[in-house]
Amino acid sequence: MLAFRGTDQTLDEPGYVQMGTNTTDDDDSLYAEELDQVRREDIGGSILRCVDIHESDLLSLDLIRDDVGWQQLTGGGALDMSASVRTATVRRARQYARHDGSIKQTIALYTNFAVGRGFTWTVAADAEQAHEILTEFTESKWNRNLFSTQGQRQSSDELRQDGEVFFTLFPAGPDIPKVRKLDPLEIVDILTNPEDRNEPRLYVRRYFVGSQKRTVLYRDWMWDGIGDAVNGENQSITGELADAVVFHVKLGGRGLRGESSVIADMDWARQYREFMTARAAVARAIAMFPYKLKLLADAAGLSSVKTQLGTGLTESSSETNPPAVPGSMFLENAGATLSSMKQETGANAAKVDAELFMQQVGVGSGIFPHYYGLGNSFRLATADSMEPPMFKAFEAYQELWRDTYQLLFEWVLEQMSVPEEQRVVTVKGEPIRKQDVGPLIDGAEKAVRSFPSLADSTELAKHVLTLLGVTDPASVIDELTEVYKQIPGHNVRAMIHKVLQEVIAR
Repeated sequence: MLAFRGTDQTLDEPGYVQMGTNTTDDDDSLYAEELDQVRREDIGGSILRCVDIHESDLLSLDLIRDDVGWQQLTGGGALDMSASVRTATVRRARQYARHDGSIKQTIALYTNFAVGRGFTWTVAADAEQAHEILTEFTESKWNRNLFSTQGQRQSSDELRQDGEVFFTLFPAGPDIPKVRKLDPLEIVDILTNPEDRNEPRLYVRRYFVGSQKRTVLYRDWMWDGIGDAVNGENQSITGELADAVVFHVKLGGRGLRGESSVIADMDWARQYREFMTARAAVARAIAMFPYKLKLLADAAGLSSVKTQLGTGLTESSSETNPPAVPGSMFLENAGATLSSMKQETGANAAKVDAELFMQQVGVGSGIFPHYYGLGNSFRLATADSMEPPMFKAFEAYQELWRDTYQLLFEWVLEQMSVPEEQRVVTVKGEPIRKQDVGPLIDGAEKAVRSFPSLADSTELAKHVLTLLGVTDPASVIDELTEVYKQIPGHNVRAMIHKVLQEVIAR
């Protein structure tokens, strides 16, 4: 059972005003007076604090059990999270992706590096029918928003946030297929092959139309409809069968469902946010009193000076202490001394603490601190050593989306009865990072000078082209060989040299 500890106190933090029930007449008058002074910029933080109170303890329950040495001896064999925990995780991740800067940056980094300006597709030059169909499919008014750069980036953000994306594909009749996405929170179960629990067959969607609850079943895009589909309790579920199939893209997770990429980052993001909020409160408190006026006077004299220095406007008074103009002179007598307040806030030590928290924020997603704006804390050599594992993760994530779009496009061509030999689609994304071709050129040339026999090695040529990012080096070598074989003294060395020259020229 969830413990809603401190809910009222959390909702009563600055920036939150309860406009509904649980108020007295006095409360209503108080809210009416202060409504215009609500600091709306704090609402996002209050929402996150509410979400944390309601759900973070539930999500950390397994770790809490492990901390106290408790072991679950029965059940718990399912690889997927329970429905309640998964729902809580997705809802919390959505709030963090919207309101928490560090989580928002974590998700944006993967989308920026892996998707960038979007994926592009090509087919063979003679596959005119396939080219025409895919052009209409990706640019039609039904699918344009999904396959545009903005649509691809949005799908990536949703996958990192929710852990899964459910593309709904409406099979083609005479028209181009349509693609939509289902909310993962509406997919309440996945029915599988009774003989193979890793083979999904039906997706159970429950949602409301007005006040009416509907249960709709969607067939997996790989299932031909032959055989049974059961849930984890070996039971079938009845419902309306949609004339559409689902292409499920999942991130992480060892079972049938995906898991949010920031599931391990949110608790530390919470700690970092609360720490920085406390530091801001300290800085504001110290900045309230920049000067100190020391008087040789009794309590009455101190009160008199306080009145003179006071400021305020009422209906029957004027400003008693207007701000001085720049360059003014402050006057004091022998009995009064004005001095600046010491403004030490412990910022240096706090900076170290903040960096420790931030290092933990990105651990779960494989993001190192200098990508969160803490680059001044790391030497260039150290940062360079951190980046290879990050780029490997970005490249793997890019490959996931490349495979996804390629399978979608090939499915469309199959639905539209395009001949199999024309269904070969090549999907490309932006390079994760620019390749420094200088060392490659030097390395290849030195290798050939040291071992002259390598000059005729096609394997060396393939290796160089692979390092340059060519996805199909064998076909490139074949084409170049046909071109260069008519040149006197032709060998692979000359061909590689020419290729590298062309790369540099570009």
